[in-house]
Amino acid sequence: MKRIFLALAILACTDLASHAQTQGELARHCKADLRKFCKNVHAGSSRLLQCLRMNGSLISAECSQTLRKMKR
Repeated sequence: MKRIFLALAILACTDLASHAQTQGELARHCKADLRKFCKNVHAGSSRLLQCLRMNGSLISAECSQTLRKMKR
């Protein structure tokens, strides 16, 4: 039982680290796009992500790629 719990805990930490890394990439790669297309959107990751996705054909390639990573 302890082994199962430990395995799940490690898996959860790995997922959180991956998510944090992707969030950092989003901030770096989408900064200009957020300023340009989403300047009136209040902070809150789901609203900002929705704004970027709505402008998907206009955002930079790096930002678009990072958004695709987040969907996985």
